[in-house]
Amino acid sequence: MVLRDLSHLIESQHAVRADALYQAWRENWQALGKDDESVLVIDNALDDLRSDILQTLKDLD
Repeated sequence: MVLRDLSHLIESQHAVRADALYQAWRENWQALGKDDESVLVIDNALDDLRSDILQTLKDLD
């Protein structure tokens, strides 16, 4: 939830990625440990958000 809230303070693309991560978590958390696909969905959404934020931080330099 904090990631989603904070992402709205910077570029709009981060808010979209954070919302996608929230959605992936909400739809897949119950299958963790039972279904490898749910791990991949959550992990991919997290990686997308992380990559975008790291790029924004690099661009500040």
